[in-house]
Amino acid sequence: PLNPRPWAQEHAGSDKARVFTTMDCSDGDVRPTMWNMCCKFGSVEKAELFQAEFEKAMVVMKGIEATEGDGEKAEAKEEGDAAADALAEGMAKAAVAEEKVEEKAEEVAA
Repeated sequence: PLNPRPWAQEHAGSDKARVFTTMDCSDGDVRPTMWNMCCKFGSVEKAELFQAEFEKAMVVMKGIEATEGDGEKAEAKEEGDAAADALAEGMAKAAVAEEKVEEKAEEVAA
């Protein structure tokens, strides 16, 4: 059987890329679907940071599953939401910084 849980691993062709599977429920779907995705980063360090943050988020999510039915569920969900928001914000900042570096490189080349 296939593992329905999200996962992430290094891409076989590049140590700057990560292949991962995650749920997409962004459209408010009643039945979210699993998606295979690949993301290439500007450096190995950024790819490793993504991998580490992804794994931290998975630990938080396992904690939420373990506390289902308990009074701690809401608190664990808030922690998971905060971790996801922090990861998204960090990824957005990294993308903006990388764009600025590319723009400066283009200016210097011109």
